Order: sequence, then C-alpha cells, then structure tokens
Amino acid sequence: MSNPCEVVQDLLPLYVDGACSESSTKMIKEHLETCSECRQIYQQLCSHTSEEILQKEKDGVISRHSRKLRKKKILTIICSVVLTLIIVFTCISLWPASIDYGTSEIYSRQDMSDAIDLIKKEFYSWDGCKLYSINYTDDDLCQRELEYCNTLAENGITYDECIVFRMQFRSPIFGGGEWNTNFRYDWSWYLARTEGGEWELLTWGAP
Repeated sequence: MSNPCEVVQDLLPLYVDGACSESSTKMIKEHLETCSECRQIYQQLCSHTSEEILQKEKDGVISRHSRKLRKKKILTIICSVVLTLIIVFTCISLWPASIDYGTSEIYSRQDMSDAIDLIKKEFYSWDGCKLYSINYTDDDLCQRELEYCNTLAENGITYDECIVFRMQFRSPIFGGGEWNTNFRYDWSWYLARTEGGEWELLTWGAP
C-alpha cells in the first residue's frame, strides 16, 4: 500500500490550486490535521505560491507603469522639440529682411530699389532660402567693377553703370540640391545698365 504522505504530497500542488476532486480534497484535509510534515509542506506551497503571484503582479504593474512613463516622457520631449522648431521657424520666416541703401553720390534710392527688385525676384525663386539682408556696397567698388560687368555683356552691349550689393541669407533648413544644410551665405550681386536703360542682373555668388 502506498505511503499516505507520498500520495498527499503528490496531490498538494493540485490541492493548493483548488483542482482536486471533492473526495481527494476531503482526504487531504483530514491528513493535514494529523500529519505535521505534510502540513509544513502545504504551508510552504501556499506561502511560495502567494509570494510568487504577488511578485509577478508587482513586477507587471511596475513594468507597465514604467513603459507608460517612458512613452509619456518621450512624447513630451518630441512635442516640445516640434513646438520649439515651429516657433523658431515661424519667427525666422516672418522676420523681414533689412535693406541698407548706404550712401551714394551716383545712384538714387529709386535706382537702388529697381536693382533690388530684380535681386529679390531671382532670390525668391529659390525654394527654402531665407533672406536676411541686402546692403549697397559703395560707389568706388561699383565704378571699379564696371569693367568686370562688361566682360559679362552680350555682344554689342557696353554698360555705362554697375551697381553691386551684398546679401546675407540662409540656405534651406534641410538642404537639398547643391545647398549646404541651414547655412548662412554672404554673396555679392552684380547688376549693370546702359545710360538711361534698365538694370540687368548679371551674376551673383561668393565675393
């Protein structure tokens, strides 16, 4: 005949889980009342099972909470960065470019404005670039550069006047084409005309 303790101990895990039949449950209860060894094993099983369940629940709650906190923190950071970029880009885009006509004994304000309009027309065809400023250089430079402008003239044309501006602008924020990404440029713009004629935009680029 099998040892009653062996039978009970084999059934204890099922008993703890409440999976024993009614007759087995009754037999185990009666045995535990009289057997201290099996009762101790039963108590250990109950204690271990409870702690294990509680620990698993605790770990699960902590893990879920930590994931939620990480997601919330990451989302907050992303939103803050996006909002900051939107504000910065909006302010930059809305900030008007400055125009400095300087001092000239050769050209009137209207002469310069006509030339600047041509520069702006070309510049604003460059997608993603931001204009910061346009500045008249000086009379001496314009007179010295007249010879250079005539080297750019089409056959049969001789220019009588040259005007040179400096421009500061930013390339597209994300680059593209031959642009450096979000880079500040300082370029010269050359325009020329025959006496009484209209300005022609000849060239531009780094001085």
